[in-house]
Amino acid sequence: MAGGSDGRAGPDPPRPLAAWRLTEPLRAYQEDLLAAVDPADGATLHIVAPPGAGKTLLGLALAAANGRRALVLAPTTIVRAQWAEQARRFFRVPAGAPPDASSDAPASAPPVADAPPVPGRSAAHLTALTYQSLAVVDDSGPWQEAARRRWIDELARDGRNPARACAWLDELAASNRSAYTRGIRSRAAAVRAGVDELDDAAVAALLSPSARERLDALVDAGVATIVVDECHHLRAHWAVVVRYLSRRLAAAGRAPTLIGLTATAPSSEDPSYARYHALLGEVDAEVPVPAVIRAGCLAPARELAWFTLPAPEETGFLATAGAELRHRVAQILLAPDGVDYLLGVIAPGAPADVRAADDPRLVGAIVAGFDADPRLAAAAAALLRRTGDYVPTPLSVLAVPLLPALDALDVDEELHLLARYALDRLLPDADRRGEWDAVRETLRGFGMHLTDAGIRAGRSPVDVITAGSRAKDVAAVDILRRELAALGERMRAVVVTDAAERSAVHRALDVLAAPDRTGAAGGALRCYEVLLSDADLRALNPVLLTGREVRVPHGQDGLLAELRERTGLDLPARDDGWSLRAATGAGRAELVLAVSGLVAAGRVHLVVGTRGLLGEGWDCPAVNTLVDLTTVTTSTAVAQLRGRSMRLDPAWPGKVAHVWSVTCLLPAGAGLRSSTDLDRLRRKAESTWSVAPRPGEEDGPADPADESEAGDPAGGPGAANPVVETGLVAVLGPARLRTLERLAAGAAPADVEALNADIAAGLDDRAGERCRWLAGAAVGPDRRGRHGAVLEAVAITGAAGLLRRGSPGVFWSAAALAVLDVMIATGRVDGGAADRPGPELLVLDAGGAAGGPGAETVVALTGVGAAPGARYAEALCTLLSVPVRRPRFVLEVAPLTLARTGFSPPGPLRRWLAGLLGCRDWGPGGRSLYLAVPRALASSRADVEIFLAAWERRVGPCRLHLVSDAEAADALLASRGGRGVGGRVSARRTRRWAER
Repeated sequence: MAGGSDGRAGPDPPRPLAAWRLTEPLRAYQEDLLAAVDPADGATLHIVAPPGAGKTLLGLALAAANGRRALVLAPTTIVRAQWAEQARRFFRVPAGAPPDASSDAPASAPPVADAPPVPGRSAAHLTALTYQSLAVVDDSGPWQEAARRRWIDELARDGRNPARACAWLDELAASNRSAYTRGIRSRAAAVRAGVDELDDAAVAALLSPSARERLDALVDAGVATIVVDECHHLRAHWAVVVRYLSRRLAAAGRAPTLIGLTATAPSSEDPSYARYHALLGEVDAEVPVPAVIRAGCLAPARELAWFTLPAPEETGFLATAGAELRHRVAQILLAPDGVDYLLGVIAPGAPADVRAADDPRLVGAIVAGFDADPRLAAAAAALLRRTGDYVPTPLSVLAVPLLPALDALDVDEELHLLARYALDRLLPDADRRGEWDAVRETLRGFGMHLTDAGIRAGRSPVDVITAGSRAKDVAAVDILRRELAALGERMRAVVVTDAAERSAVHRALDVLAAPDRTGAAGGALRCYEVLLSDADLRALNPVLLTGREVRVPHGQDGLLAELRERTGLDLPARDDGWSLRAATGAGRAELVLAVSGLVAAGRVHLVVGTRGLLGEGWDCPAVNTLVDLTTVTTSTAVAQLRGRSMRLDPAWPGKVAHVWSVTCLLPAGAGLRSSTDLDRLRRKAESTWSVAPRPGEEDGPADPADESEAGDPAGGPGAANPVVETGLVAVLGPARLRTLERLAAGAAPADVEALNADIAAGLDDRAGERCRWLAGAAVGPDRRGRHGAVLEAVAITGAAGLLRRGSPGVFWSAAALAVLDVMIATGRVDGGAADRPGPELLVLDAGGAAGGPGAETVVALTGVGAAPGARYAEALCTLLSVPVRRPRFVLEVAPLTLARTGFSPPGPLRRWLAGLLGCRDWGPGGRSLYLAVPRALASSRADVEIFLAAWERRVGPCRLHLVSDAEAADALLASRGGRGVGGRVSARRTRRWAER
């Protein structure tokens, strides 16, 4: 596009974009988002929309709604050009408006530009630039100067005056240049890290003259709206420049509107999240993936899991490590001094003259122990319950029966307990220095570093083995062979790993390398070699792409020649008899595009690559199978990775993508417990959407009606909507999830094979999967979709026989209403007004009414925003979970209800009868349920009295225990032990897509 202006003179109206008019109707989910936010002057909007959702169009519509002159910032020139193209494609200005002279667009197209305004000439309505064009720092000079000033300030604080400090630095630079350079470099890094703390003058000094000129031109041209595209990139100094421009606009008398658009907001775990959050704040609105799929703008995707056990040599390594850890735990923690330490953790200060288990002083000491450090006390309690492994003491005989029943310790918990023992018992005693060093050495072998400053956790051998097991590469072969059998020539698959190879120093890495050849200890290189060993997969012309090299199978010189032709790169290759390998050099982007073209053309059916190259920004619509071997679990990385497979494929209108996550379980008898890799799978599932099986439709798609190749869903808009939600239960189904939970403690090969065979059944029924995703979706040429929303839901399951009377579905929905009552009464949720409806509880699934194993009652709040809905779901879920922190109140509830429905409280007679029935359940010998009331629900006596009354009115009998009372300490132990929710009630957060 030509220059930054249209050549016209004279001022534009104050709000030139207000005249823009859409040429096509928006999709339903786009209308929903625009109705949910207000791009008013001075507003900051943070919008999340997946690839394919029309994010650019949404940004243009929001800028037009504000009306003022707008600036769009994009990460690349390609993305920048898309903004101009879509502005001209989807918008028009009224007749008589000046034309856009910067392109060949129609006369009614809005004026847009891809360069800053030129002084003295009228600026375009919308200017699209790259971040880099405004954030250029010509060289390292400004950073070095800032680093030197920082050093001078440090010296001044040490007593030198500025002149002497400068002279000392000059002398150091002359006499020891390397020391001076190191000092400047380290302080320059600190300046970069704290660049958001600089004032405007300091920021301007860091920018190049050309960047300052562009910023001046934008301010002078009257820009007042800033749209930042792919705003998850705003974690470096780009964010500082955007904030600097915003402050300059405010100083010029405008209230700048900032609109951030991204497919995935950064995780709060990201080191630069604070800078990003300070600029854009919380997410204001989100376009859910289900809405885009059901509108026909993304391909449906099925999340699948495949399970494996470590390779034999890895299992042997783990067995040795397990035996070593068991020996050290028995030698140290189950010796008399260790047992004494554990008792001191769970019952600190217990009097020596305690003679009975019901002594209030003992109960109070145990409560104090769990209050002081719940995690450490729980681990110590689990170890002390192994009464046959140590010599009991008088205190252990009394205390252990009072301890809550807990799961066996996993590796991380045992290591943490060892480390704390060493810090608390060994380090203070100079005579035990040898024992301290021995424990440190043991912990170091398990990836944990112990110093006198505390514990620094690294990666344990279990984590390293399960994350990078060679068995995962073999699993990828199994998956791809099954997909190939189902799809044939249509299969286009990609396998993604964290890196080309695992190279961090760790004793477990040696066992991860191929046993019969010198190769990488995991990663894309080893995976590629394993895939090449299969003749069927080798025939797919697999290509390996990493940051350093590209590989094709041995003998495929023609494929390498095609890559040379498409990229214009020389790609000199070396043949190792296994593959042809060529260095990528600076041509990585060209190679990625070339390989994408070969995949679309059917020359390549399988790509193996790293997340850095293929995890974000790679666009290859032909991909329909993704095997995820990465360890990333942040919502940003997970969503970006899945987005690689969900683009619409013009060559296959009925496309359904399969996304496989491979998880390594621990074998039975390994002597170690760890759910690290399984936890990764759970976190990935929390960020992805799946069509869950309906009650009675356990796993696998139902037989669909005939589907046309165009992919129209069976049943049309009148068909029943699918249950679309996040979480592992939606991926696996309840029955498989129960099987997996049983295998998590240790799996046999036959059990894993049976689970995988069950998951893989029906892989060839993609038409049925498509029907399940699109059942009831809007059809027709416009594919606008249906209006809907994401609900923050809670799924509740009670153990069989938990309730003495009443339906589980009624009991839990009534309990959810009692929680809503107290949150409204205490102002935690807006209850509405006469002219404004209040929140409403939806029972999304009353499966709990059947009372069968694993049957769930799913509830969610509607009529509120995302934040209040999430607060309500968290409060309900926390109430029905084992407490982590000490609560002020414990509610003891009778396990019954005589209500007919959850929304119809029982009348006076039924409440009286329920009170009679509930009397037998109170106290230690009864069946009552002890619920720790979270502070998010009731932080004062008045709040909890409201909750007490709401429970009695909605559900049934209950009574309150104030934990600060000495006689109520046993109620707190009950809430943490077998009389609480642990093992009796399961509550999980999930997100549900609901259409209207």
